[in-house]
Amino acid sequence: GEVTQPMYMVQHVAFCFFMLHYLKREYETLFVHRFGNGTMPLRNLFKNSSYYWGNAILCGYFINRPGYTPPSSVLVYVGAAMFIIGELGNFLAHQTLRNLRRPGTKERNIPKGGLFNLVSCANYTYEIFGWIGFSLMVNSFAAWIFMAQGAFQMYFWAIAKHKRYIREFTGENGTEKYPRNRKALVPFIV
Repeated sequence: GEVTQPMYMVQHVAFCFFMLHYLKREYETLFVHRFGNGTMPLRNLFKNSSYYWGNAILCGYFINRPGYTPPSSVLVYVGAAMFIIGELGNFLAHQTLRNLRRPGTKERNIPKGGLFNLVSCANYTYEIFGWIGFSLMVNSFAAWIFMAQGAFQMYFWAIAKHKRYIREFTGENGTEKYPRNRKALVPFIV
């Protein structure tokens, strides 16, 4: 019969990280996020599903394919640390955003504290940081594509949200003035 090589530790870790990320997302959807709109456009269901399923299949195959070669131990450990920091930071950023809106309201407030002192969308910054770490950890072209697609989308969401914050928080009509030096997504840059 055919001899198969044992899986590398990083392949097991990648699977666990991928699953933990989506379990965290499910938990946040059920218990953390306070959505301002009751519905999502039907086209987003297909767009989101094809993005997540398509990339899960690509990453799953290329990270677990026969002949996979892991990166150096340094990249694995640095990437894993970045992923964990990104996931924890993203979770804490979502908690901060949750606490800005009282249950049952659509009110908005300026997010503050931690990375929110530097960027409008710390949740996206942490998520991108985490997926860069994941990509370093597994050294897979598919993971880099997944990260780039997500970062591309989050960049546009962050720019739009940043502009909305600036328009909404002018310092007039009892609102706070939005911090002028705060960037949308990347501290000091964008």
